[in-house]
Amino acid sequence: MPQDIGSFSALAETNISGATAIQWLPKDGDKPLSHAEAIASELLGPLDGADGRVAALRRRLLDRDWPDDARIVPRLAPQAGVTHELTSREQVTDTDFTSNNWAGSTIAGTWAIAMGTWRVPAVSIPSTPAGNDGGWDSSSWVGIDGAYGSSDVLQAGVQQSVDANGSATYIPWYEWFAPEVDGSPAYIFQTNIENMPIEPGDEVFARLAYQNGQGFVMFGNVDRGLYFNIQLAPPARRVVERQQPGVDRRGAELGRARHVAAEIHPGRLLGGRRLQRGRDCRR
Repeated sequence: MPQDIGSFSALAETNISGATAIQWLPKDGDKPLSHAEAIASELLGPLDGADGRVAALRRRLLDRDWPDDARIVPRLAPQAGVTHELTSREQVTDTDFTSNNWAGSTIAGTWAIAMGTWRVPAVSIPSTPAGNDGGWDSSSWVGIDGAYGSSDVLQAGVQQSVDANGSATYIPWYEWFAPEVDGSPAYIFQTNIENMPIEPGDEVFARLAYQNGQGFVMFGNVDRGLYFNIQLAPPARRVVERQQPGVDRRGAELGRARHVAAEIHPGRLLGGRRLQRGRDCRR
């Protein structure tokens, strides 16, 4: 079913067209929320507080002494041509899949929101050959859509890279991938977040959502005390896809609840059209 994920106000335009920094608003009559309360509410609101893992994460978020300037306006750097598409994959079990650059699991369903939290893995030179740039890249992410008949995916995560000298870098990113057409926003490609520092071992979180035709990305680093929310205008489309049973179409229908993919797995990529957890390496 379609979900109303709440109301928000604009904070500032980011440095790229179509992406606006926002803050989610408390419910009518509620007092303004602290950063810790806002993050816990936005990230975990739909989840069962009786679950021990959810309760533990909520405690970590609320116990964190978030600084006054914890909410940032992200400085964005699109990487033209860099995407995180699922490749052909082999089903291993009812929920587990693998491919030559991705492995994970999926949970079927119709969703408006996907979220995840994970520890950023440390990376080092592997035994596999280097890529064309002389290094190795992997990513961990959470996403909505991107497989099972969908040609787009809204996702956010961390790229872990290591060069031939063993020097590692960790870069947060998001993208709303869709086929490129005239008028496509820059963020149909991986868009790096330059003012969000990441170190191996940091606990990060991501929340992706659709509402009223727009995309929403929340990303943060618990250990560094930083987070952001952005609203995204939908990518331009060449055509509106034909409606199929159980699958909502893009274009005018965007903003309905979507089949979703969300993956979380240390060291690799995550994404897809159903709830997924998995990994992916690009060389």
